[in-house]
Amino acid sequence: MNNVQKLLGEEKVQKALDYLKQDAGNILKEQLEIVTIPAPSNDEGERTEDFARRLREMGYEPVIDKVGNVYAKIPGADPEAPTVMAAGHLDTVFPRTLPLEVKEKDGVYHCPGICDDTRALAEVLSLARAFKETGLKPKANLLLCGNVGEEGLGDLRGTKELFRTLPIDAFVSLDHWGVEEILLDATGSKRYKITYTAEGGHSFGAFGKPNPIHAMGRAIAAISELHGLKEPKTTFNVGVVSGGTSINSIPCETHMLVDIRSNSAQELEKLENTILDMARKAAQEETDHWKHEDHVNVIIEKIGDRPAGSQPHDGIMAETFSQVMEAMGKTMHISEAGSTDCNVPVSLGVPAAVLGYGGTGGNCHNPEEWYRPDPNYPGPAHSLLMLLALTGLEGVCDGAIVKKK
Repeated sequence: MNNVQKLLGEEKVQKALDYLKQDAGNILKEQLEIVTIPAPSNDEGERTEDFARRLREMGYEPVIDKVGNVYAKIPGADPEAPTVMAAGHLDTVFPRTLPLEVKEKDGVYHCPGICDDTRALAEVLSLARAFKETGLKPKANLLLCGNVGEEGLGDLRGTKELFRTLPIDAFVSLDHWGVEEILLDATGSKRYKITYTAEGGHSFGAFGKPNPIHAMGRAIAAISELHGLKEPKTTFNVGVVSGGTSINSIPCETHMLVDIRSNSAQELEKLENTILDMARKAAQEETDHWKHEDHVNVIIEKIGDRPAGSQPHDGIMAETFSQVMEAMGKTMHISEAGSTDCNVPVSLGVPAAVLGYGGTGGNCHNPEEWYRPDPNYPGPAHSLLMLLALTGLEGVCDGAIVKKK
């Protein structure tokens, strides 16, 4: 008999599952409240305070760390046991200026960020209530968290800080659609702001001076001739270009933002080196072309670094979730690699997984994001069983996770 089967035979676990089912209305209520609190990456303070308040009102003593992560601890029965964390991210991709008004039509709720990852935050809070209300006592330590910095240029600063300061032995992120799916592998990315500068001048009177925009154009042309890889998937993109002052001026400065991604740490590094070499070479080519005493400078600034990594598809996290799915009469599906909070633990060799939350939705990262709560129960139920199978439950079973050395 595996851990999940043992857990399902325990009265307190059944009470907790029943509680989560009955709590569906509260989960949705909190989701609709939290989504109206603006939380762009690197500016999540209001949601940080709100999430902490909700935990505090349940009787927890939440910690807010120096970057704005919020977490509450459910102490394990064994003080020497490992620590498992479950988290949803507080930030969204939307600017503070975007109106956050929930609109409902035919049982579907529309609001920017209503799914990603507000739904997860509401489910983490429901899990916190379930532990309080039913008295479940995990054998290992359990941390329930709302973390910052998952989206865009947040650059995973929340999970980087968590793993820098806390002894976390396994990590579960709620940040996915499909309650039968598990995401195990991490797509890494490197992001750069590449700036070209020169003296500049009048487009006619100073003609013959090297042009930073031309240098950037040479770099973009060279990058566009690359092909990336299908396996392991490796991609690149010049997503933003800016600079210059007028049509009849040789600019003094221009810059571009470059995104480089791969499911392989090795291929990511190779492509990164290739593109940065092209960026430097373009500055020299533009300088050499004009044979002028002025020259183009290139400034390369790393603005994002998400580590890549993979873990066994028959390892602890997959095996445990497979047990959950089997017990629920379902079949586990392993998703393609993605860029999530799990990038950090996976790159460190810490067991980690992204699970799906309840309900259905779409248009994520779009102002027209929508959410349908029916059915919203399976997500939190799967998460509870996964966490208890990892931590173990006092008097029932040991956890699947061992303390890292």
